[in-house]
Amino acid sequence: MKNILSKYSHISFDLDGTLVHTITEYRHKIVPEVVKKLNGTIANSHSVDKFWFEGVRDKTIQEDFNLNPSVFWDLFKEIDTSEARSAHTFAYSDAERTLIKLKDMGKTISIITGAPHWIAAMEIEKLNGAPHDFYLSLNDVKFGEKT
Repeated sequence: MKNILSKYSHISFDLDGTLVHTITEYRHKIVPEVVKKLNGTIANSHSVDKFWFEGVRDKTIQEDFNLNPSVFWDLFKEIDTSEARSAHTFAYSDAERTLIKLKDMGKTISIITGAPHWIAAMEIEKLNGAPHDFYLSLNDVKFGEKT
């Protein structure tokens, strides 16, 4: 592993699904709740995970949930609070140790996420102070979606 890492000075990580994990039951409860309240539909059993983990979420909202993304996001942000999600989110057992090891190797560590700041901050707290040099919420700075 050290031979491969020696080529890099900066390493970036995503949060949910990489350093932390939100349990399946949470996302399979909250996303359908939002879709149902807005009278949308869920195209298939993979649609919730596609929305949660893959890029181009607005396209998934339109095509798989048959909803306007702006309307979906407004309600989703009301329901998916950091307090609600925190009880269902945990750091992977090797995440903290890995970040410490990389920092000890002199690497610059960044966290880049599509999560809004209030969710990202909660998820970063789950890492128990593991080192990182900076983080960026693409959601908050209005960059395009991760692809």
